[in-house]
Amino acid sequence: MKVTSIAGEATTKALEDVISTAQKIQEELSRLTGKSMAVETVAEVTTAVELTSVAGEASTKALEDVISTAQKIQEELSRLTGKSMAVETVAEVTTAVELTGELSKKLQDELLPLTGERVLLRPNVDESILGGMIIRLGDKVIDCSVRYQLEQMRKKLAGK
Repeated sequence: MKVTSIAGEATTKALEDVISTAQKIQEELSRLTGKSMAVETVAEVTTAVELTSVAGEASTKALEDVISTAQKIQEELSRLTGKSMAVETVAEVTTAVELTGELSKKLQDELLPLTGERVLLRPNVDESILGGMIIRLGDKVIDCSVRYQLEQMRKKLAGK
């Protein structure tokens, strides 16, 4: 399936990867169970991806739906096989301002050696962190925010 998007080539490639992955997982689910388990789910993914060709909030919501649906498929496959079927690691990244495409790509490249697999970023904007970023990878948190650094300095100065 060819996806075109106002958001650009990087978004288009990411969406095509999600569709491809969802289809592979659907095929594996069908093979393991002997019946089609995820036809509706892949249809939901395809519909959500088609919606992402529209710019703005609807695009962001549709992409979140795609990610959520893909994770549900992964969980079902893991449940059926008893093995983790994670295609990529999801990192929640909180920044004070929206991440640019270039910075997102660089961050993914930096996280690859730490995780050993491709990292899907879930960006959040929280102005209260003042700058820097907070990265959540599963149960691990890497807090490089200005807010955290200021808190640490305050504690040191207060003698705590």
